Amino acid sequence: MISRTRLWWTFLWLGCIGFGGGIAVLAQIYILIVQKRGWLKESEYWEAAAFGQSLPGSYAVNAVSYIGLRLQGTVGAIIAVIAFILPSFFIMLGLTILYRELQARQITDLTRLFMAMNAAVVGIVLAVSIKLGRNGIKNYTQAVMAIIACAVLLLKILTVVEVILAAGIIGIFLNSLKHSEDSTESSSTNSENVSKSQSEPSKTDKSIKPSTKTEKRLLLIPLLLLLAPLSLPLLGKIAFLFLRIGAVTFGGGFVMIPLIEQEVVKNLHWLTHQQFVDGMALGQMTPGPVLITATFIGYYVASLPGAIVATIAVFLPSLLITIIVGHPLERFRTNPQVKAFLSAVTPTVVGMMGAAFVNINQAGVHSYLGILIASISCLILLKWRISPALVMLGAALLGFLLKYFPPTYLN
Repeated sequence: MISRTRLWWTFLWLGCIGFGGGIAVLAQIYILIVQKRGWLKESEYWEAAAFGQSLPGSYAVNAVSYIGLRLQGTVGAIIAVIAFILPSFFIMLGLTILYRELQARQITDLTRLFMAMNAAVVGIVLAVSIKLGRNGIKNYTQAVMAIIACAVLLLKILTVVEVILAAGIIGIFLNSLKHSEDSTESSSTNSENVSKSQSEPSKTDKSIKPSTKTEKRLLLIPLLLLLAPLSLPLLGKIAFLFLRIGAVTFGGGFVMIPLIEQEVVKNLHWLTHQQFVDGMALGQMTPGPVLITATFIGYYVASLPGAIVATIAVFLPSLLITIIVGHPLERFRTNPQVKAFLSAVTPTVVGMMGAAFVNINQAGVHSYLGILIASISCLILLKWRISPALVMLGAALLGFLLKYFPPTYLN
């Protein structure tokens, strides 16, 4: 049994090292939660990864809240999300305060120091993609599904949600064909399994605990924190804007950024375009989800209360939707059709990771030095079970040194 205290410190640490956005965080979850801690099985990780990308909001927050839900019920989901977001919130808050005081010229120059860390994230995603491919692809059909998913996402033919749904439907179809061929044998086997399952309860299943009244009341805490200051019109506008964005936007944090810019720059005129771009740059300097940019916007518009309201509002829908959807999913996951759906999602997630590697590589590697750091990071993680945080720390140190002593052949 994993204690809530250990759950808190684990996700607080993940929030401190979660550079690179949602997919990169999924990679770090795999290394920390599956490989090092053993809290989830491979199949449970696939579910969390697919679940995180199927719902609106941030990939990382969706996956983190679902893992917390599996390990400690509703309370676990709340603990995991708060612990994961907290480091990014305080870092972003500090950077935003400095931005307003110093007009951010000295601050945004520091983004050069994070180029090496971005390259390290590329290496981390590549290493995890290779590991997931080894464990998740077991036949030619799954390999083809992974390749098709990767190509479809890179060509922007379908969205992530559509790819997952299509893969799941194909999995159900293939399972029905297989079931029709072996109907006699499978029916006898199923009857034996049912009798065994009725006589012997499973000892290894980590089923989600049903919510108690106390756990349900805990959900009121973030709602009260959000509703308390809403008597002020400006805070109410901030809350409504980010609640709407967090609840209806699929595709992860980067997909939400154009919508946020449209609202806060062009419609509401809260920020200039340059201020919004600077806020995005500061967001890339923090660990955790891309949507932590909401903290910058909230503080810039309404000081500390605005930062708190914007941060809670943009992440609250992910937490509530995960808890609402996660409980019935657990009840139905033993259904053969649901199992077929989830098994087909496994190679699709591998393809998604491959597509994410290509996209992150284009955004995070712009020099021979970046290629070198990404390659070394990937090889280190494939060779040894080392923490991604140490890899990124080493990359940051190397980037800091090479900022002042740059070899000409690496530029």
